Amino acid sequence: MALAASKKGRKGGIGKALANGSKAMPRRPKVKVKSKDVAKAAKGVGNFSAQVAEIADGIDSAASGRNGRHRSPVEVVLQGLTARR
Repeated sequence: MALAASKKGRKGGIGKALANGSKAMPRRPKVKVKSKDVAKAAKGVGNFSAQVAEIADGIDSAASGRNGRHRSPVEVVLQGLTARR
């Protein structure tokens, strides 16, 4: 009896709203996430972070004057964004 009473007590605002005559809120559909999708997203985040690291390294090397070349930060960013792997 205690278990049945606790289940009845779980109705929240929606049950009270129905009792008052107002409309119920529509239920959102459940979203199913596949492990392949999570792996694909993680790979994309990894690729993006590698590109950001490459850009940051290029900006750092341009600022410190390594490799004997002085490039503007804009050139470094453009090269990082257009580089193909």
